[in-house]
Amino acid sequence: MENTSPNKRKRERSRSKSITPPPKLTAHQRANAMILVRQALAFQPRAPSPTLFLDDTPDTIDLDPELAKIAEAVRQQVKHAHIDPERAGGPETVNIKVRWRPHPRNTSAEEQWWTFKVRRHDTFRELFDGVADLVGVMADQLVINHDHRRVFASGTPHSLHIWAEGEMEACDKHTAEYIRAQQSNRLPSPSGHVSTPGRSPSIAPQSDVESETESIEETFKLVLRSAATKDKTFPLTVRSTTTCCAIVKAFLKAADLPDNYSRDVPTTGRGKRPVPFPHLMVDGDKMDSDAEIGDADLEDGDLVEIVGV
Repeated sequence: MENTSPNKRKRERSRSKSITPPPKLTAHQRANAMILVRQALAFQPRAPSPTLFLDDTPDTIDLDPELAKIAEAVRQQVKHAHIDPERAGGPETVNIKVRWRPHPRNTSAEEQWWTFKVRRHDTFRELFDGVADLVGVMADQLVINHDHRRVFASGTPHSLHIWAEGEMEACDKHTAEYIRAQQSNRLPSPSGHVSTPGRSPSIAPQSDVESETESIEETFKLVLRSAATKDKTFPLTVRSTTTCCAIVKAFLKAADLPDNYSRDVPTTGRGKRPVPFPHLMVDGDKMDSDAEIGDADLEDGDLVEIVGV
């Protein structure tokens, strides 16, 4: 028989004792507790980070004797360093002002000015094309001069020693030929030249070149330059029928350079080979020694390079 006494029913209904949570602490109480814990553990604040002093210079650092010699050599090299203005060149971008010169007989035409920006080591190809488009002519029919010397499309502002700005004069070939003819008509005749006793004669190479042919032709002046003369220029009066070989020989004589070159260079055989004969460089192309200078279509005052000296 099941026992249903009241005491047993009380024990079955009994529950386990619950744990009462602690009372919540206020912020003031938590702060006081943290202070007490720090005092009990003897908490020390973090030491400040070390400060970096940049007072030590290479002069105050004791170096090894060999390293000290190297450092002193570097300082002296930097101290006496010299920047060559020729290598520096100038600004990267150069402003080129081009003046268009119409034909003198065309009274209705007016002079025009344009400004082009060219990078220092870029060629004048875009400038030639731009001027040709503005005036409506072919680029190969243009004649552009700088300081009375003809400029070719293969040139650069750096090769013409232009610093930041430069001026050029442009016209077509017909105008250039007309102006050159007018200038030559105003020049005195070469036969009327009278040498003064006791006075040094004019440059001998000019007379040597001019006497190469007896025919009376129009003469013009070239400006010759070579790396052997350190960019020093030599003016030379020539005819259109003068050969490039005669011009080179006249340049060697004017520049006081030895003429130890040979036009006949053997391609085979042993022994000492002769030095190749120098050439004229016109618009980036080498002229043949037997070619006439008139084939290069040069103008009065044009600059010509002598290569191979």
